Amino acid sequence: MQETGDAVTVVLVDPDGAPFAFVPGQFFTVHALDVTRNYSASNAPGTPELHLTIKRKEGGLVSGHMCALREGDVLRVLGPFGAFVAPPRASQALVLVAGGIGITPLASIARTLLLEESAHEIILVYGNRRAEDVVFAGALEQLERAHGSRFRIVHVREHADDGWMGERGRLDRTTTSRILDALPLSERADFFVCGPDPMRDEVLAALAQRGVAPQRIHVERFTIGALRGTRRGGPRPQAVAYAHESGPRHVEVRAFGRTHRTVALAGATLLEAGLASGAPMPFSCAVGGCGACRVRLVEGDVEMDEPHCLDTREREAGYVLACVGRPNGACVVELEGEGS
Repeated sequence: MQETGDAVTVVLVDPDGAPFAFVPGQFFTVHALDVTRNYSASNAPGTPELHLTIKRKEGGLVSGHMCALREGDVLRVLGPFGAFVAPPRASQALVLVAGGIGITPLASIARTLLLEESAHEIILVYGNRRAEDVVFAGALEQLERAHGSRFRIVHVREHADDGWMGERGRLDRTTTSRILDALPLSERADFFVCGPDPMRDEVLAALAQRGVAPQRIHVERFTIGALRGTRRGGPRPQAVAYAHESGPRHVEVRAFGRTHRTVALAGATLLEAGLASGAPMPFSCAVGGCGACRVRLVEGDVEMDEPHCLDTREREAGYVLACVGRPNGACVVELEGEGS
């Protein structure tokens, strides 16, 4: 489905006809042209279709390939992954802040919550350069008409016609603060932010300036800032210095009722150790940027290369990234879902 001049929605179906199970906001890893890319689901879960909405990048090999797919083509897709999801006990008000193609996981969240018999009030603040760049323009308008008492859209356009009556300019700190000041927001509202790095940083600065509690801010990140060196043909984070014991480390991975054990050499990552043990380790970018390899540390000490995409809440909850996490001695980790 053509969404804009350079964005399409690819509709996938399972050959067995099974519905796609995921939590709105999560992403899937697509294997294409011998590389992997992460794309957030843009539809509500629980149907036989999975919608991945992709923006074609100038010179982008994979995005160009994905946008040129035809009916009957086959893709290898893994997932779902990611923790950018509405909390089980979300507040009554959600503010979704999107820039450009960052609308995709937020569209899934909005579509899902609006289908529920709940009292959620959802405000979408959506920044684009021009009107023709608005992804899901028609669908969003229909949602607003159908759920006007619960769903409101505030468009921000950098370039607008003279007749445009909405917000003009970039979705930066000043514009975000002005919009939030004009909205009747509860102090217990949850904020979900997804978009290009500069826009995201500006929005987060505006939220911090307002004193929004960190636990009420949810951010999707697929990039991790300044990276150095190369690994698997791409960048890798700067390695930390390890001052703990040298020599082999005993690593135990608990996965779906089974325990996998191995001995890893000093400097090996949890991902490398887990794969060597035969554990079904999920991973995608392998440089700490997507969160697909997130595991919970049960015992032991793990140091991670910096920077990476885990936020403070995830670290405090005991999560580590297997692809950039290196054990300082014996440790036990479990895959998500194992301990629930």
